[in-house]
Amino acid sequence: MLWWVAGSAISDQRYDAALYWGGQGYGFKAAGAAAFADPNRDNTDFQYDGSFSLLHEDTGLNLTLSAGLLERDNQGDARNLYAKAGWLTRFFSFGETAFGVDYTRSLNLPTGRDDGYSVGAAVVQNFEAYGTEIYLLYRLHSLDRDVAPSVHDISVGSIGARVKF
Repeated sequence: MLWWVAGSAISDQRYDAALYWGGQGYGFKAAGAAAFADPNRDNTDFQYDGSFSLLHEDTGLNLTLSAGLLERDNQGDARNLYAKAGWLTRFFSFGETAFGVDYTRSLNLPTGRDDGYSVGAAVVQNFEAYGTEIYLLYRLHSLDRDVAPSVHDISVGSIGARVKF
C-alpha cells in the first residue's frame, strides 16, 4: 500500500492539497485520491474532488467513480459525478481488449442554471508488439438550460488509433 500527499501555494493566495492512495491485494488493484483547493476567484469559495478506481485482476472487471464540487456564492454550487464500468480481457494473443461504459452528470455547469449528462461506450484493442491501440467509441451529450441559448443533444462517434513510441 502506498500513500502520498501533495500540495502547492500559488500566486494570488491560491493553494491546493491532495491525498493519494494505491495498493493491491486479495486479487484487486485499487487507487484513490481526494483534493481540496482555494482558487481565490470572485464569487467562488472552495473546490473539492475525489476519485476511486478498482480492478479485479482475475476477471478484468473494473470500476471508477469520481465527484467534484465547486462552491459558488451567487449561483448554485457546480457539481459533477462520474461512473465508469469496464472489462479488460485477452481475446487475441496480440493484445488486451478493453470495453467500457460511462456516465457523467453535471449540475449548475457551466452556469448555475444548467443540468447536463453524458453517456458513452467504447472498445479498445491493443496491439502490443506495435505499441498501437485501435479504438471505437460512441458518446451522447445532453444539456438542459433554463436560459438562452437552448442547445440540442450531440451524438459523437469516433474511430482511431494511438501509437506509442
